[in-house]
Amino acid sequence: MSYSVVYTDPQSTCDAGFGRVARIPCIFDSRPGYHRPASRYLIDRGLGVWDPETRGRGARRKALSKQTLRNYAFWLVNFLEWAESRGYEPATCSYANDFRCEDICEGEGGYQHDMLKGLWSLRGRPLKPRTINNRVQQACDYLAWMADKGLRKTFDVPYKHTIVRGRGSNPEWGYQSFTVKSREGRVRQEVQN
Repeated sequence: MSYSVVYTDPQSTCDAGFGRVARIPCIFDSRPGYHRPASRYLIDRGLGVWDPETRGRGARRKALSKQTLRNYAFWLVNFLEWAESRGYEPATCSYANDFRCEDICEGEGGYQHDMLKGLWSLRGRPLKPRTINNRVQQACDYLAWMADKGLRKTFDVPYKHTIVRGRGSNPEWGYQSFTVKSREGRVRQEVQN
């Protein structure tokens, strides 16, 4: 079982009439074959057609950078490989049951749990919270995209809003605060000063 992130030759892609997607990678699955849903997701994200905030409704977002697309592709491949290895079907998995985190999991874990325990890592060691959170968020975004495109039933992720005090201060107003939306169940990251 091995998924791949594949980049086509930009000139050949442009010559074939697909210049708009020449810089966007595609994903090949373990058959090996073109993984249509994951590749379509990357195209929609890369062109700014869909993002998790607007969910494809409203103003078009700025296209993603080449590095951001690369990260998204590899994080998504990681999730797809995990799902296949555990016998999960992305079209039917749920956040509550299949993305379980350590504090709510009893017995067999989910995607986040397996990375946190080192069960889904190259060296068998727990991954860093930032890595886990990025991978899980990308998987959640992909499954939300699938729901928006009619490829699965709805995918609900609980979010919470937290007020955070900014680092800098303004002598006239004091510290400025802002609201941050975060996925419930995220792995806590150590605060560095």
